[in-house]
Amino acid sequence: MSSCGATEKVRCPLYLKDCGTRLNCEGITDECTLQLNFHTKNAKDQQIAIFCRDRYRNCELYEAIMKAKYADQFDAEQEALHGSS
Repeated sequence: MSSCGATEKVRCPLYLKDCGTRLNCEGITDECTLQLNFHTKNAKDQQIAIFCRDRYRNCELYEAIMKAKYADQFDAEQEALHGSS
């Protein structure tokens, strides 16, 4: 049985895939991806459950990637969520 993939429940638009103890997301440019390596599959699954599935906007990696790669979209999203300052 494969231990790969949680895509059916993931809402984060930057999520690419997960397998075993690895989680892959878009990188800060089109030329790279980001891979997180967890000590256990349970730790990776917890990260996915907390951030990738529901609260991805609270993920520090989401914020960093969005600011670097999709700045205009990120700014508009933040204004829609929090109103203008």
